[in-house]
Amino acid sequence: MIHALSAVPLLVLAIPFAAIQAARAEALGPLVVVLEGAELLGQCSRSAPADGEGTWRPTGADIDRLEAQLPTVLASSALAGQRMPELPTAAAVRVGWMRQYAGIVRNGRRYVYGSFFPARGFADDPRWRNEAVRICGGGPLVFGVEMDAETHAITHRSFNGRR
Repeated sequence: MIHALSAVPLLVLAIPFAAIQAARAEALGPLVVVLEGAELLGQCSRSAPADGEGTWRPTGADIDRLEAQLPTVLASSALAGQRMPELPTAAAVRVGWMRQYAGIVRNGRRYVYGSFFPARGFADDPRWRNEAVRICGGGPLVFGVEMDAETHAITHRSFNGRR
């Protein structure tokens, strides 16, 4: 286990080493990367979508569609009573959160899964570009969102547990 720098107190960053060796990544910007495989689904303190029978590589357009829905995802979380004072805004996420994406095929359908975590404390560690980041704790600053790639419907969202 690797302790997170100063992003959020008491976070633990765990990266599954066996999955890392085969992982390849494609950077789509300074804070966005697409990972190969479904390693992102192995989360520590939040629920994640079900595994699938395969993987695929989401494009920048797929990711843009998911990120365009962040205002609705975050607002609906607030309406569902999940809002905490530190829940980020969609605008803040676009400029201050690292984003790792993967494509999952489940029951013949393609899904895009994104894992979001604050850049502070991680931006200087290059491993996040090739390794699935798994954070235990962190509260609502750390979250995951899944979108159906065909319908563009959000099919899953979950925030990390306590800090």
